[in-house]
Parts: sequence; C-alpha cells; structure tokens
Amino acid sequence: MSDLAILVRGGRAHFAVRLIPRASRAALAGVRDGALVVRVTAAPVDHAANRALTDLLGKALHVGATAVRIESGAASSRKRLSVPEHATERLQALSFHRVNPGPASPRDAPDARTPAGDA
Repeated sequence: MSDLAILVRGGRAHFAVRLIPRASRAALAGVRDGALVVRVTAAPVDHAANRALTDLLGKALHVGATAVRIESGAASSRKRLSVPEHATERLQALSFHRVNPGPASPRDAPDARTPAGDA
C-alpha cells in the first residue's frame, strides 16, 4: 500500500490521479501506487469524464469544481491535478482510504464453495 504523493508548490497541492471512466457509480476509490483512484460514470467523450472528475473532487475537498485543475494528462487515464493549498489537509485525509488490490490471481481467491472451517 502506498500513500498519496502530494507536492505543494506555488500555493497549490499537486497530486496524481488514476481515472476510471464508465464506472457503475462515481466514487473516490482510494490510493494505488501513489495516485488517487477515482471512478466516474461519465464516458471519456467530449471531456465529460474530466468534468465529472473535477466536480467529484471539488465536492469531496469542499472547493469549487473550477478550483480543481488538470495540469497534465487530460486525454489519459493517468493525470496530474492540483487544488488550492488550503485543501491539502482534506486531500491527505482521502489518502487514508486505500484500494484493496484483491487477489493476485483467481487461484489466490478464497473458494466460495468451501466452508470457512474446511480446507
């Protein structure tokens, strides 16, 4: 597990995001490999997923959606974003929620047919 990497520079907090468009529901899904994982229901068409991303983060961080800037990666699922420096504490609080990567392979997953006490 890794923490969200946040760089404060020029009055803004910069961080990485892994955007997952066309998700079944919009959610902040935790941190994976130093990046905040964000799921949005919008498709990556006509910047709809990016708008959904800035709206969701704006609400989560209690800043306006226009205060959330996509600094690089607008056409990629991996992005660099920035928010006003005063939102850094809330941003760090989001990093306490980690993404569970799940089993490495289906073989590592528990077998649903086997009762918990039997092996």
